[in-house]
Amino acid sequence: MKRLFIGGQVFTTECLQGKRPPAEAVLVEDGKILAIGSASDLRPLVQHGDALVDLQGGYLYPGFVDAHTHLTGYGASLRELLLSSCNTRQEALNAVRAYCQTIPEGEWVTGRRWDESRWQEHQYLTRQDLDSAAPKHPVFLLRIDGHLGVLNSLALHTLGIPSDKFPDGILKERALDEVRNRLRPSPLQRGKDIQRGVQEALKSGVTTIHEITSPEDLPVYLCLWEKSQKAEEIQARELKIRLYLIPVWEGWQEVQRLQIRVYNPESTAPRFDPWLSIRGVKFFADGSVGAHTALLSEDYSDLPGSRGEHYLPPDELEQGIRQVTASGFQPCVHAIGDAAIEQVLQIYERIFPRTPTSRPRIEHFEMPSLNHIQRLKNLGGIASVQPNFIGEWGLPGGMYEERLGKERMSRMNPLWEIQHQGLQMCFGSDMMPFSPLYGIRCALYAPFRSQQMKEREAILAYTASGAYASFREHDLGSIEPGKWADFTLLNQPPSEMPRVLMTIIAGEILYTASDL
Repeated sequence: MKRLFIGGQVFTTECLQGKRPPAEAVLVEDGKILAIGSASDLRPLVQHGDALVDLQGGYLYPGFVDAHTHLTGYGASLRELLLSSCNTRQEALNAVRAYCQTIPEGEWVTGRRWDESRWQEHQYLTRQDLDSAAPKHPVFLLRIDGHLGVLNSLALHTLGIPSDKFPDGILKERALDEVRNRLRPSPLQRGKDIQRGVQEALKSGVTTIHEITSPEDLPVYLCLWEKSQKAEEIQARELKIRLYLIPVWEGWQEVQRLQIRVYNPESTAPRFDPWLSIRGVKFFADGSVGAHTALLSEDYSDLPGSRGEHYLPPDELEQGIRQVTASGFQPCVHAIGDAAIEQVLQIYERIFPRTPTSRPRIEHFEMPSLNHIQRLKNLGGIASVQPNFIGEWGLPGGMYEERLGKERMSRMNPLWEIQHQGLQMCFGSDMMPFSPLYGIRCALYAPFRSQQMKEREAILAYTASGAYASFREHDLGSIEPGKWADFTLLNQPPSEMPRVLMTIIAGEILYTASDL
């Protein structure tokens, strides 16, 4: 059966490049784009039994590709104590206190997304704070960036962690990861979290996810994917979104052990599945600005004497990158601070002259110099960035200014400069928040010229560039004949505060706004 999407504006690649106006209609057959053109040309191709889909005068774009997110964590956050709306330290503690009254004594309280940079106090929550709010419940609260968490005394005792080791209850980076792993919910619960996250992604117009995957979550994704293979209709799939899984370095050996199919452009079926592929591997070179663990070349303005920290020792990082590259995988290295970016580039430059097809990525890439941008471009690399960070922390008076000072804050996330220099750049949300439309607006209305992008450039970074970053430019990321019919329908352009009307994957409408 064919489907003719008609009655709106269709933004093809040439349209987004400013070469021609939007098309009127797009014809889909067997999940792929058959033809694009005027309504008068395509209507005769529709026969009895085919379907007409009214675009309601909307704007049809390629499906959004979120090139860096944590779907499982996002789904979990929707069932846990959410603190992102708290405007003061006391509001956060009151929320913890109120939540404790709804559950039995001794039961764990887990929460997320508190952000002290938005509070007047500008101080992290501490063990002592949580002890006063929840003396009879073990409490674990994860900061918004995921690089810092705080536990109360009962939580430390329950986990067998000496309180004198972490006197304020604050844990960062690898110590934090150990606690998160011990509190990880069951595979059944994580599967539900993933499916909950998928539904929210579809509401946001996202059709493809680049998912940073833990060793524990990898088999959960594979189980859901295998069940989906048995579904005759897309609507019946356990996973209704395309996935490019990027297991963290600690989970890469599991990928090797399971002999999971790896997508390679030269490969043929059955080594490639259009719904799920695995080729990237995530490494951490440093932490985050919010946790004071991003690796800088100069001291933090609000913490003299500190320049952050290495997450992995440089030798271990290089050894890991060499191993995954030799196996045909794509390294995706988290590097936020300028010193971390320099370290990763030096490693890449030692490795990639011999393996130029790997498309090495740097995730976040928040403090690059012009020299860094040019060197990553020369390597055939990709900047995987999050414009959302500008809106969350990069505005005047925000957390970046507090941590780094005005001059360094103004050089953060130079999106326009990256694009202007010709470096491949894809956009992701990192769940902060999980919204391509928010990210696009952050890029359009950023406070500094070096950050500000044009609307069509930002859309391409959230569509075609995301496809390229996962080796899928041949079949995803743009509205062209022969590609999968993955679309996002908006009621107006991204620059005008739109909302998502429909999300379409392989020609199937998987989300429709309630008032359509």
